[in-house]
Amino acid sequence: MKNVKLLIVVLISFISVVCSAQEQISATSTLYIVRTSSLGAAMNFKFFMDDQYLGKFNYGKYFKLEVPAGEHVIWAKAENRSYVKATLEAGQTYVINAEPKMGAMKASVALKAINEPTEKEMERIIKYINKKKLLIYDKDKREAEQKDYAGLIEKGMQHYNEKVSGAPDLEILHKATTL
Repeated sequence: MKNVKLLIVVLISFISVVCSAQEQISATSTLYIVRTSSLGAAMNFKFFMDDQYLGKFNYGKYFKLEVPAGEHVIWAKAENRSYVKATLEAGQTYVINAEPKMGAMKASVALKAINEPTEKEMERIIKYINKKKLLIYDKDKREAEQKDYAGLIEKGMQHYNEKVSGAPDLEILHKATTL
């Protein structure tokens, strides 16, 4: 009888842990940040979500991130800043393409929300993801760089809140993509 009670307690605990993990997984969205153009290939772009540093990469790499569902500001810094306002639904996949542009001194960046990609655009993104390097950023490195970029992050979010938020030309990411 003791063994049966113990088995029931263990099973209930196991089911509770599995359900909790499932809820956490379903409360996130998958976000890809890619850079399909080789223009300024050696130039790193720094990427952020809200006030959090995500990492940096140049051409030939990409991020695949599990992020909390909800509203976010995804932004990048190069010679300039570029912003995307994102409304992400749990369990969905979204793509942002970081397009390099000619800058005055170095490459600038334009983030493009991939909402309704053409067939050709989707083929290019899928080919890129299949051939290029998924960048997995070390947690300690990210935390150290978060501290290093604290001033940049503060200025970037202040610029967004004062000048970009609500602008008619602000990129909006709102449609999930199937990869």
